[in-house]
Amino acid sequence: MFTIKKILVPTDFSDHSINAYNAAHQLSRRFGATVDVIHIIQTLHYFNKSIAKLSVPLEMNEDMYPQLKKQASHKLKRLMNDYLKPENKGKDIVQIAPGPARAIAKRAEEGGYDLILMATFGAHASNFLIGSIAEKVIRYSKIPVLTTGESNLDSVENILLPTDGSQISLRALPMAISLADTLNATISLFHVQELYGTAAEVIHMDPAHSVEENIRDIIYTGIREFLTHSWDAIELQRGEHFESQFIYFEEGIKKTIDVTLVVDRGISAHQVIEKYAAENADMVVMASHGRSGLAHVFLGSTTENVARHVTLPVITVKPDFDEMPVG
Repeated sequence: MFTIKKILVPTDFSDHSINAYNAAHQLSRRFGATVDVIHIIQTLHYFNKSIAKLSVPLEMNEDMYPQLKKQASHKLKRLMNDYLKPENKGKDIVQIAPGPARAIAKRAEEGGYDLILMATFGAHASNFLIGSIAEKVIRYSKIPVLTTGESNLDSVENILLPTDGSQISLRALPMAISLADTLNATISLFHVQELYGTAAEVIHMDPAHSVEENIRDIIYTGIREFLTHSWDAIELQRGEHFESQFIYFEEGIKKTIDVTLVVDRGISAHQVIEKYAAENADMVVMASHGRSGLAHVFLGSTTENVARHVTLPVITVKPDFDEMPVG
């Protein structure tokens, strides 16, 4: 079972960053995870050069940055005391870097984190607003990224997993199953049949079945292939029609997660996902890239659009192509 044991929470200290602190508290309590909080002080390259030209007796590296780091560290310690239980508190990290998004992504990868957790809809003056640094972190990070607004993760009942049936799109499946198990939620597998879909949508179709039934069979076949290659401790048990279950054993006890497959239709994949999620889900978990699926849904831009516009918590998972099965 995929587990979350180490969480990195970037903050710019804006009011909306509180959403990330609350989410970190909820997830760390559920998973027994350690939470590190990081603040990036962006280097002022041109300001440094201007100060030097004016011969002002002020050295940024020696005079300003150490003081800024001390102030930021004090703020981080205070907010961690306010929002995290002692057993979940990790490190307060202050780092100076020219690019916050790349610095966050690099720190997460090198630090062995399982999740980056960021607030969305930051104050308009904040560069952590989705579409800026948070969006860039999603693009750069090899670590899963959770972006969230004011949602209560403790109330998550249904997790939406968009998939085109490709092995790449299914790299988000372990995260979705782990969250569903921990949050006691169900999973909705969601496929968008685009109105102007590709030829791949009509290949291997059984004329005796409906389009939806054929898509179901292709996606379930893809899931079984994924589980066989990547996670054979869990099994997909198909039910009638579009209802199924994931089955696994934990300490000798049989556990199940209810799964529903939903096939929808529309011109734009991300708009269909956004609309369905707003009305039927509490969280979205999806891969950030994909290819060769039923409708080529999982281009990077689709995931970025979903993360940008969906007001629910969204977790993006970047597939590791080196770990993908051959064929």
